[in-house]
Amino acid sequence: MKKRLNYLSEVKAKRKRNKIIFNTIIALLVIFAIIIIIPNGYMIQVAGHNVGVVESKEVFDESLEVVLAQVRQQYDSDVKLEYMNEVKIFPFKMLNSNKITSNYLITYLREHLGFMIEFRELYAGDTLVGIIESDEMLDDLLSALTIKYYGSDQPSEFVTKLTTKPYFTTTKSLMSFDELVAAAAQSVPAKVEYKVRAGDTLWEIAESLRINRDEITKNNPKIKNGVVVLNSVIEVTIDVPLIDVALTNKNDAREFITYIE
Repeated sequence: MKKRLNYLSEVKAKRKRNKIIFNTIIALLVIFAIIIIIPNGYMIQVAGHNVGVVESKEVFDESLEVVLAQVRQQYDSDVKLEYMNEVKIFPFKMLNSNKITSNYLITYLREHLGFMIEFRELYAGDTLVGIIESDEMLDDLLSALTIKYYGSDQPSEFVTKLTTKPYFTTTKSLMSFDELVAAAAQSVPAKVEYKVRAGDTLWEIAESLRINRDEITKNNPKIKNGVVVLNSVIEVTIDVPLIDVALTNKNDAREFITYIE
């Protein structure tokens, strides 16, 4: 009987030891899972590329806002992401090898995200000229076209009606200034008439219409000895650029021409 009691006591003690060992193993596995497996951060993925892990979603949100603010300041315009679905955030285990700082994230997002910036569509009448960075470019365009058309920078104004409209797009769609000037100066021949006004001379009319005086006299035989008559009508073919300008310090005939259908 005594041996049996001793045996039962040993079995019970062994079971207790096994239970302690089992519980210890389970506890260690749980601790291991917490340390190694369970996510404690968020992976940032851009266009399928894993950028790195940050502590919280707030870190990403704040970093993105910094980037947007930088781009707004650079272009002095409103900004939005081109493809927000390129960015994914999901729980992930943070390790020393994959942890990134907010500064690194800001730099990466600035270099790899696509941004839609509010630029301006430029119209000459109803014709779309292109996309420009801002309305301030029109002042430089006026100066460049005046030099191109008249040989020097003089007080001038646009004859063509210009309008701009806000348009979100990427910087790749922007016209360079040289492209803008080239597009604006593209011209087509047009038949026009001009009614001579007080103080006009043949030389001034030719200079304003940007043609040779002989072209005017050849097409208007009523002009004798290079003298134009007040209220007489001159008909001529001139080159009309997409965006035209006229001098404001002279009696510029170009402002008063009438197109002949």
